[in-house]
Amino acid sequence: MFRFKYIAFILTMITIALNSCDVIEPPYRKDSQSGNSQPKEIKQGILIEDFTGHTCVNCPDAHRIAKSIYDKYPDQVVILSIHVGSFAEPTKDHPYDFRTSVGNTIGDFFNATNAPLPVGMINRIMKGNTRLIQRFDWESEVEKLINYVPAMKIKISPKFNAEINEITVDTEVEYFRNSPPNHRLILFIAEDSIVSFQKGKPDKEDYVHNHVLRASITNPWGEIISNQEIKQGAIFKRQFKYIIPPEHSTKGLMYYWRPEKLNIIAIIHDYEASYNVLNVTEKALIID
Repeated sequence: MFRFKYIAFILTMITIALNSCDVIEPPYRKDSQSGNSQPKEIKQGILIEDFTGHTCVNCPDAHRIAKSIYDKYPDQVVILSIHVGSFAEPTKDHPYDFRTSVGNTIGDFFNATNAPLPVGMINRIMKGNTRLIQRFDWESEVEKLINYVPAMKIKISPKFNAEINEITVDTEVEYFRNSPPNHRLILFIAEDSIVSFQKGKPDKEDYVHNHVLRASITNPWGEIISNQEIKQGAIFKRQFKYIIPPEHSTKGLMYYWRPEKLNIIAIIHDYEASYNVLNVTEKALIID
């Protein structure tokens, strides 16, 4: 009878609606040699949020610096290019608008919208009395985090259904240490290889913009992972769906997003306590 009830319970849990969060119950798997639940190959993800604009003359240098850091640590560094402020405003000669509502929300909250560009954040960590860091200091700040041991691992599987213009992202978060219940999961959409104007030294009409923030699949501040203290070894699974709106899914329109150039960035951050990014990963969209 107990076995029957247990099986019935499991079947009930499987039928939970999409976008609900599944929790793997104990016992959790452990590394039999070390007694620690954290695999040795897990590395700290590091997010470079590059606040930029197409009329910012020094922004291409920031893009170059971010790329050089990524090239040095390709398995750990994720770049997100956020166009904000007056340097991102369209002009008569260059009407393309890279700005987004989610980018404006982030820029306003972290005081980047009105800051002299380029400027960036490294895992949203405070340096002195600000999170906004000049581009020349990005690499040194990244290197401080390279050998850090993260509290969790993020796995994502993003797919695109071209028939209905729908993005589906399956996520799995596994914790290696006890953690507080204020962690949240954020999913951003970014696009690579957008050819458009960029002011610089010299100006370029055919500049290639990469890592451009397009939208947020979740709330910009993320979705709650757990309402309770998170135990070491806990695994949380959740599926998210996003329909690309017609203005971004219709070929030939100015703001068409090319699915083959889209990436999904998954972030876990310490919501409200510090806003620090605790881990991050990125994967290209798989087209069905």
